[in-house]
Amino acid sequence: MVTKTNMTDQMGQVIVDFTTIAIQTGGWMEMDRLYLYNRLKTMSGYSGELSQPVHAINANEAPELAAQLTECYFQQSKQDQVSEVEWKKKLVDFLDLLTPPTSVVNALFAKYYAKSPKEATDYFYQLNKITGTIQKVGELIDEPLFDKAQFKACIVPDGAMEKAFDADYRFDMEGSCGATTEEIHTNRRMIRMNLQGESYGFHYLSDEILAEEFTVIAEKEQSLSLHAKLSHLGRLVELFPHYFVATNNGNNQERVGDQYRGASDPLPIYQASTKFQCKLPFFPEVAVTALNWPVPVLRIQATNQHALLKTAEYVIKALQQGEQIGDANNSLHLATASKDVLLLARKSDSGHELYVAFHSEKTLTEVQALGAFGILVMPNASIADHKRFIQQLNGTFHTF
Repeated sequence: MVTKTNMTDQMGQVIVDFTTIAIQTGGWMEMDRLYLYNRLKTMSGYSGELSQPVHAINANEAPELAAQLTECYFQQSKQDQVSEVEWKKKLVDFLDLLTPPTSVVNALFAKYYAKSPKEATDYFYQLNKITGTIQKVGELIDEPLFDKAQFKACIVPDGAMEKAFDADYRFDMEGSCGATTEEIHTNRRMIRMNLQGESYGFHYLSDEILAEEFTVIAEKEQSLSLHAKLSHLGRLVELFPHYFVATNNGNNQERVGDQYRGASDPLPIYQASTKFQCKLPFFPEVAVTALNWPVPVLRIQATNQHALLKTAEYVIKALQQGEQIGDANNSLHLATASKDVLLLARKSDSGHELYVAFHSEKTLTEVQALGAFGILVMPNASIADHKRFIQQLNGTFHTF
């Protein structure tokens, strides 16, 4: 933070550097530099000269520069005691000035997307980091875990569920500023999307657990059928082939809001060993494999996405209704009734993959986590560690 003794010496350069980053993010042009200088001087209370040279600056320094501007403001206003909420509101005011408006962000996203989907998401992700929207960068846990308590504690820290599913990402919250530090997000922007005629918004999460973790949330709340959810997942992995996309929870009929989640991390479920393969006479071009996992999980693979989604819908409905599917050699059924599923889709080198995890309320109670992540994300340890972990949990959950 800037202190009273060095504030005069440093703040001029802070304002110059912050302005340079604001221009770099795309919301302002070089001709706006003088305007931004004066805005920042007024907002921070700094009255000194701005004779410092313009030089190259790492855009990732923006949150720290905003914190220094915030410190300057409260020192100049001679406020000795400042609440966390007051501090955060002022900080976000500076970061909001740095962040391009939604229309500009969406236009730049579309421009980058025309080159490649990854260039577009890289742009938006870096913008969220520069503007302080992403406060915790996610990564997979890299230590082996051997009991459910550790699994729950490490995959989902205390309070993560509540933060992950709060109202901050709703359409009507864009640009709003609430009364608590968790609700202050006037600088958060969303990418507007159209999924089969429905309006959706794409956000990166503020507190990531996995790398580049995002949510896709609908503008209008309504119930979705299994068919609609499968179709949406298929479309989302086509739009973002470098990400996996999962449903948020397991009910076949649920509110659309906060509907889909995804990230870039490779998941250990991809390497799960085969329990057995099931051949479906009506879908010979689709591979259906039961996996060794603590809960019943199917991996459905096909080179044609339409065939994969059609097969998945048939298999899920049949198993949920207690039917037995497959041929005389390998048939498939649920040993315990399970009406809920978690779906995770991705593109692989060989085509399309869909993971279907059947669960019950007991499952989600014993292994709580972020929607599909709680069941399909395991610690990023060795395969042997995964097997030992699964062996300890087997028998706790229903199986095929």
